[in-house]
Amino acid sequence: MKMASFNPNSLQPSNLFKGMKAIPIPELDPMKETDTYWSFSFSGYKSILLKKVNEIPNIDKDSRSYLIGLINFMTESIKESELKILFKKIKINPADIIKNFGEVIGPFYAKSVLTLKARENADTIIFPERQNYEIYDFFLKDGKFYGFSSKGISKTSNPLVPNHFIFRLAKISKNDKGELGKIAFELKVLKSLATGGLFIGVVNTFNLLLLMKKSSSGFGSVNDIINIFKKTNLSADALRLSNNKEILLSKISGLSNQKAYETFLKNYIFPSISTDSKSTTAKNKKKDKNGEGYTATNLVYGMIKYIVSVQGLNLESVLRILFKDLYVIKMGLDGEGVPKWAIQTTIDAKKVFKTNNFKIGKDYAFRSKATWNKVAKYGLGIQL
Repeated sequence: MKMASFNPNSLQPSNLFKGMKAIPIPELDPMKETDTYWSFSFSGYKSILLKKVNEIPNIDKDSRSYLIGLINFMTESIKESELKILFKKIKINPADIIKNFGEVIGPFYAKSVLTLKARENADTIIFPERQNYEIYDFFLKDGKFYGFSSKGISKTSNPLVPNHFIFRLAKISKNDKGELGKIAFELKVLKSLATGGLFIGVVNTFNLLLLMKKSSSGFGSVNDIINIFKKTNLSADALRLSNNKEILLSKISGLSNQKAYETFLKNYIFPSISTDSKSTTAKNKKKDKNGEGYTATNLVYGMIKYIVSVQGLNLESVLRILFKDLYVIKMGLDGEGVPKWAIQTTIDAKKVFKTNNFKIGKDYAFRSKATWNKVAKYGLGIQL
């Protein structure tokens, strides 16, 4: 009988701890009131984790031994040289370990880089039961909660979507409300993106940026862009575009200015699409290749490109004001299987972390994975 193949997702907390008792923790203020959490004491977490790793299905013996080695290395039970030997024999992709197992062993690192005062009281590790829980992957508790988002150290990760910021805005403390004036326009942009779904939100936000004469890197003079759309009712067209995502602009009835949209795509967006013969973009995504014209999806992709590169937005302050409790923990593996770590914060957190182990995030920007003919399934948010 052929053995079932290994599923990398089995390394995630949502699968490792599946079936264990989860409890509600209202103090975490989840976006869904029904959310529950797995809670472990630090003293008992290692033994539970070792037991669960031994129960992972369909994994080869050597890879399992390396995962156990990672746990023991993070708890200083084996030396680096021993971990390197175990790594040489693994049969699973190291990238799957970083992506899925990093958040499982992340609490060991997180506690190790807390200041002594914080570390002495951090006695609980908490994981959300829901796999797609917003923003946070785990929490440490020492009377208050420290929330951590787990990322790969060398890869770009999924961004924080606008809805998360709007949710946070509704929960902001009275002490922080006085700072909101500093990010009034940025919040207006985020609210626009969060309203009406991806297509409508993008079109309305593009319109907002032009009304405020916000230029975008790579698009030349903002006045030239504004002139293209001066007889265009973008807000009225947003719903029509959303309802006709894969339809050619020339076939969507009622658009206020089809020519403006096609001029924008032809002059600013289409030339930037790869024409490499090896690229699937050149073969499958260039709707205009045979003179067919452009679709609503192509147009919204172009608007996303403009938004992503817009200049003059103070997104660093947005993170600092709305997410001062967010800590990003990043994991990687070197060529010999030894974990590498970093902590990124939105504020100066010297009282929480040892100063040589964290950096304050900066240069935050919008990011999207949208492509020339694929927009709907990809979000647009702020990259951590």
